[in-house]
Amino acid sequence: MSLNKIETVKKLNKKGMYELTINNVSYNVTEDLIVKYTLIKGKELSENELDLIKIEIANENLLLKVYNYISYQFRSEYEIIKHLEELNATDIQINDIIIKLKSLNMIDDDNLSKSLLNNCITQLKGPKAYKNKLYERKIDIIHEYSEEEQIETIKKAIEKNIDKNIELPVLKQKSLLMHKLLRDGFDEEYVYRLINQIEFVETDEQIERLKQELNKLQIKYSKYSDYEKKNKIINSLMLKGYSYNQINRYLINF
Repeated sequence: MSLNKIETVKKLNKKGMYELTINNVSYNVTEDLIVKYTLIKGKELSENELDLIKIEIANENLLLKVYNYISYQFRSEYEIIKHLEELNATDIQINDIIIKLKSLNMIDDDNLSKSLLNNCITQLKGPKAYKNKLYERKIDIIHEYSEEEQIETIKKAIEKNIDKNIELPVLKQKSLLMHKLLRDGFDEEYVYRLINQIEFVETDEQIERLKQELNKLQIKYSKYSDYEKKNKIINSLMLKGYSYNQINRYLINF
């Protein structure tokens, strides 16, 4: 039986990592593997021993890549399995690594689900956004996004965004704000109810914008009779979000 001699054992700058040279081939191994197999300079290994060590090195390399993958953010069990599959890990390797990570509490879909819920609330996103995040990560554990939390979060989102389109007509402001809240995953029932409780104030900017629109439309429809022109102007402005009463109030001055 041929033997394979460990030619060098060199400590690397990376904590807990060593470089072994066997038959002029270098292998990066962890300190745990060094201790487990008493890998010291001059030791001779059988082919079976070397094959076993190579398998463990491959497993360790996979594990180190997973550690790096989860160091940036929490990952679900599904995400880690997909990552290992992309690294061409075998089913046995995947199963062993998942078991190890769970034993170290490095996979915890329950806590990850809670964290995603808290992030959604902090970022002013609704329950549908939360469920979408769970779906993307294939997490089956759903924590309650209560009615009270949703109402409070919508109120905060409204407060943050209510002045962003203040120069636009009131109805347009309401429409844009409503659509944003719906896109952010809030339930229609609560969005409509809370939006309709808001009193949108007519500002000088809105009035000035309306007057400019009126001037343009007066020119655009100048060839029509007064009756037709008035109807066309009103229809055009209502499509832009101005109310009928608001339009009439300023139209009489033109």
